[in-house]
Amino acid sequence: MAWRARRNLRRHLGLLVSGGLVALIGGLGLVAGHTAGNQAREVHRDDRMVLQRNLAGLVEQYALVSAGEVNDALADGGPWSTEVGDPASVGRLEALVGRTRALDAGAILMSPLGAPLAVWSAGPGIPVRDDPGWAPLRAAVSSGGGQLPLSGVLSAGDENLLAMGLPVPLADGSRGLVIGLWKARTGGLQTYVSRLRYGDTGHGFVVDGDNRVIAGPRVEMVGTELPIPSVRTAIARSASGIVDGDGLVNSYAHAGSTGWTAATAQDQDEFEGDLVRSSRRVELAVVALLLIAGASLVIMHRKREAALESVALRDELTGLYNRRGWFVLAEHELERARRAHSARVLLFVDLDGLKQVNDKLGHREGDRAIADAAGVLQAASRSSDIVGRLGGDEFVLLLGDDGQAEGARRRLITALDEHNARSGADFELRLSIGAEVWFPDVACSLDELVRRADEEMYAEKASRPLRGEGVIRLPDQRAATDEVSAGR
Repeated sequence: MAWRARRNLRRHLGLLVSGGLVALIGGLGLVAGHTAGNQAREVHRDDRMVLQRNLAGLVEQYALVSAGEVNDALADGGPWSTEVGDPASVGRLEALVGRTRALDAGAILMSPLGAPLAVWSAGPGIPVRDDPGWAPLRAAVSSGGGQLPLSGVLSAGDENLLAMGLPVPLADGSRGLVIGLWKARTGGLQTYVSRLRYGDTGHGFVVDGDNRVIAGPRVEMVGTELPIPSVRTAIARSASGIVDGDGLVNSYAHAGSTGWTAATAQDQDEFEGDLVRSSRRVELAVVALLLIAGASLVIMHRKREAALESVALRDELTGLYNRRGWFVLAEHELERARRAHSARVLLFVDLDGLKQVNDKLGHREGDRAIADAAGVLQAASRSSDIVGRLGGDEFVLLLGDDGQAEGARRRLITALDEHNARSGADFELRLSIGAEVWFPDVACSLDELVRRADEEMYAEKASRPLRGEGVIRLPDQRAATDEVSAGR
């Protein structure tokens, strides 16, 4: 009977030890689960702030590009008259508005003392001098610092306007100011911001220093006060951040030198509701489930990060920048090149014979041809070059070749020949190439540069009327190519 007592004692001790270990592991699991949940929420919020700062950077870039366009348009014509109401000055203001995409509402020529010398309006009229929206522009001009001379929201009748001021020489040797006006509701910034989406409930805003909406999810919100009190309060305290309030998770960041702020707002439950619920479930799970859940959170985070970047900037088929991503980066690069007084080369590339590939080999091979063409472009480019797919079979490359268009063309043709020599595909890859050089001292927008290169590409395409013939390889051609690829 003694041995039976000892066996029961050992069994009970084992149960106690096992129970203690389970309790310890469970306690550690709850602590780790709670910690992991909080960390996941912090990572998710950090991701949102990265996106928010990128949005603020795009807002600043939009303002810089617009200011550069207006400044280029002001470069010609010499000093402005100091005579009040001079017809020549009024005509120059009208011509300025007509030559720029940034301006569409009117322009004002101001004296050094801030008195209007000439005015031209496209329709809505000119905001009154005591409009509060003028204050940030006046402050930027007076400071002479790095702040862009941009206004807040201005009112002219039923229209909301924005303004930028650029210095110009006057006939008496002094410096005046040309103020350009554009309609906030129909401008490019409003169009872009209105299309921003974060899930089903998240939207973007751009506001001025008085928290009046410059651009928002709905055009009727332009000119009204930002309808999120918690964000209005937070903006006054810091340059960027993320704040909960009004049932929302809100992020914001000052848009650099513009004096404006970019903000986003999303329903709190949609933004992090799944994370909160997952955290509560994980807190009740065992260590094994905790590890699985933690790994899943990491994978989900990486996939979400990659998906957001892809949707925003990348083409799904080729991995190149899509139209929007390429234009954003290319505009920034041209602005950088203008400051550095450096030329750039733009190549416009079209894939020849894609219709024959689709018709005879199927659309899967057509997609392969597009992906192969993207690979050739990447092989011919360098890390500093910006390569994008505009759509369909059209590609663009902005190269830092300092004006050497032919060198860039030769690199691309060499990469194409090398690809065709080793490709085992049932088709030969053929490209039509148009090249155009951009010079920093010549006024030329990115859209115009692309259009010119496109025309050059079509001219080259027209010079090769038989460019589509023989795109589909015969069996003996494929065999020869396979031998080359195998190194035989």
